[in-house]
Amino acid sequence: TQSPDPVDPSSSYLTETVSPPDDTTPQAPETSDMTGSSTAANSSAAQQGTSGGSAATSSSPQGTTAKPPVTTARPPVTTAKPEPVYTPPESTEVPHALPSTGIYRVARMDPDVENILLIGLDTRNPYAFDGRSDCMIVFSFNKKTGDVKLISLLRDILVPISGHGWNRLNSAYAFGGAALCINTINDYFGLDIQKYATVNFACVVILIDKCGGVDLELTEVERQHIGGELQSLGNGKYHLNGNQAKAYMSDRSTIGADFDRTQRQRNVLMALYSKLMSEKKLSEILNIIESGFAYVRTNIPLNDLFSLATSVYSFGSSLKLSSDKIPCNGSFSFGYYNKMAIININRSSNIAYLKKIIWNK
Repeated sequence: TQSPDPVDPSSSYLTETVSPPDDTTPQAPETSDMTGSSTAANSSAAQQGTSGGSAATSSSPQGTTAKPPVTTARPPVTTAKPEPVYTPPESTEVPHALPSTGIYRVARMDPDVENILLIGLDTRNPYAFDGRSDCMIVFSFNKKTGDVKLISLLRDILVPISGHGWNRLNSAYAFGGAALCINTINDYFGLDIQKYATVNFACVVILIDKCGGVDLELTEVERQHIGGELQSLGNGKYHLNGNQAKAYMSDRSTIGADFDRTQRQRNVLMALYSKLMSEKKLSEILNIIESGFAYVRTNIPLNDLFSLATSVYSFGSSLKLSSDKIPCNGSFSFGYYNKMAIININRSSNIAYLKKIIWNK
């Protein structure tokens, strides 16, 4: 099946709307702020994405459908809703290790490489763990070589979601929680994820503050977006507390929109790692993990987190930490599908890219 020609975000969109494939189910209605995706169409990332021209789609694995055509009609303009007032539940205790029910068993491709999905939710309710997954980062650790990869999966990628047809990747969590999110990612991208850790915006603030904040280099645009009084460390570097770091990670005002935003999320994680390694003993890091465990929903037992942290810590300065994103350059285009702004990717190119950076295959 030949995939549709990439949509050039700099050109005028066509007015024809193409129907989805016959074997997909209707999408659940979703109201979302299109600003990030629309802004991304004008970014340098968009130019990189469309430079590859038309892309051929590989055959889909069992349980998925062929890549759908992309609609090109402009979506309706949505208006922002006022922030609701949240009432805390009778108990604010968050379950620690949640069961893996619903995550399909996938054998690990390399016994030395473990892939864990880090999920950040777009809810502002500190007591809720529902909604769409605003952030999805694959944490990949090779315990033999000491390689750690942080790979963002952009939320607007168009994927088939079991029981819900084609939709944006961030909808999978809203439809079926971490299990459906992981199953969708494993199936479409050829990964072997079995474990996850989920936080929401409010929990991120608490966890960063428990680490003592984070030190980051900021552009002038980023500094102005965060606002307020920032502690300058000189040479464009600033010390950010939890709230300031959250504002930095959620910023989509720059020309790269979601591409820049996901890079900022990875920047925070890498800066936290550097801070902890340079300032904390292993026992102190384990104490931070234990105290922060109540603010994370995960299917990883606390003792396993201790073991993982100890293994990462043992590499010291020899650990090789890097970050990346999917879709890779030259493998995607922007468009609209069912009135949603989406990223249409060349699936086979991105599967091959993931195999190379995670397993060196």
